Amino acid sequence: MNRLIIFLGLILLISCKTKSLKKDIQGVWIFDKRINNQYLDDTSGFLGYQEPIIYDFQENGEVVFKNYSYKDTIFNWFLKSDTILTIDSLDYSIYSLNQDRMSLIDYNAVDTFWLMFKRPKKVKLDYNKPEIEKTLLSNIWTIDNMIDHKWETNFEYFDNKTMIYRYKIFDRDLNDSSDNLQLETWGVAKYNDYYFLYSFRDMLLGNGNFDRMNQIIDINQNSYVISDSNRKSKKAKFKAKSVNSNCQDRINKLNGNWKSFNSKDNTYGRYISKTAIKLGRIALFEGNLNLSVKENTVSFKIDTLEPLEYNWQLSKDGKILVLEYQIDEPKRKGIHVDYADILELTDTKLKVRLFNNNYYTGLEKPNRYLLNLIQVFEKIE
Repeated sequence: MNRLIIFLGLILLISCKTKSLKKDIQGVWIFDKRINNQYLDDTSGFLGYQEPIIYDFQENGEVVFKNYSYKDTIFNWFLKSDTILTIDSLDYSIYSLNQDRMSLIDYNAVDTFWLMFKRPKKVKLDYNKPEIEKTLLSNIWTIDNMIDHKWETNFEYFDNKTMIYRYKIFDRDLNDSSDNLQLETWGVAKYNDYYFLYSFRDMLLGNGNFDRMNQIIDINQNSYVISDSNRKSKKAKFKAKSVNSNCQDRINKLNGNWKSFNSKDNTYGRYISKTAIKLGRIALFEGNLNLSVKENTVSFKIDTLEPLEYNWQLSKDGKILVLEYQIDEPKRKGIHVDYADILELTDTKLKVRLFNNNYYTGLEKPNRYLLNLIQVFEKIE
């Protein structure tokens, strides 16, 4: 009899613990990062892989898997034991769990991965999603603490769902220190009462380099704050940056026809495939590159080849020429964005640094020309 009582007591204890664990897991989690086990103790600054994903573990046994870079999916979930969480028939070992964080170990692949999750904070914002987007679009931004995060000291959100960072680097292509422009995607998402700011690599359209998602925990006309697990304070504050630029004057100067001479005396970049050149697939362009800037369109043209045509806009400081190419294919629809840094602009001279110096010819050989990275255009009548 005593053994039976002990046995029933253990079953009751395990059942209560499982119910408690289930309640602790239920609700919304931000997928914070995914780390290969071999890098877990890495001290070189490796932070793992982030993805713009939310998990919503619901009481009915479903988990809503919202992937803002791909699509939403609904899986089933349950606790196989007090140490094993099963999602869509795959088992994950529960390493740690509290009200703010959850760590799972994934043994389902060849390598072992650690999956880190964090709870979003319960905050009340005075702005809705359109108002948040409008605020982000209305300024150039800089991080509040610039000591350790110099690459975030100047960036702007654009209405084509891309953003561009400007920061100093040693440019190996130019063999000199210069401004680098880095393009990422961006979006604002609302889930339940939470607001998130996310980026992702759009491989179909060729925009963006990084995946990440952060909760927006405060915002006004002049600043915003996001959660950030990779900082000591667990948050990052950004503030609006004052801009002194007469964009309309620069737009007026840009309008018109321009010509730039390309030569092997100037750099095409360091990382050029010698094999592709030898086989005739790529050629270094020598000659005039024509540029036509109109109110809504920009076109680059070489001799009798088809022009490269874009819609365009200027950054708020008038220093970045943003080029938008509309893609309308069965499996690819949207805007691919290129960009150029305006180094000098007068009534008769336009000097730019290209970050995509490929000119696709439509021919079998060469199928593309490489242009000089630095283009010095002269205005022509």
